[in-house]
Amino acid sequence: MAGDKRGKTYFRMPMEVAISNSDIVGQLYNHARKEIGILFQDVLPLRDFGGMIRGETFDREIYEECRKINKTFGTLVGELRKRLRSARLLLPKRKRSSKP
Repeated sequence: MAGDKRGKTYFRMPMEVAISNSDIVGQLYNHARKEIGILFQDVLPLRDFGGMIRGETFDREIYEECRKINKTFGTLVGELRKRLRSARLLLPKRKRSSKP
């Protein structure tokens, strides 16, 4: 799988792939891949993102808005997982070979 940009999970994807100067997608991959791992390392407390809200006080109203957005996102991800599970059930089963 060395050099393969199609890993099933981000941690199986190489940090960088060999590309030509004209491979724009490869350049984007090499740039973005390094940042992806950071997103999944730790769950940070909400207070660590306070600097993203400039000129406003992080009050109850903003907290509630964030909660609604988070709940909506979670709902959509759950629905997407159900659809993906259903789609996988419709795919024909692959025959497993005895070769490694």
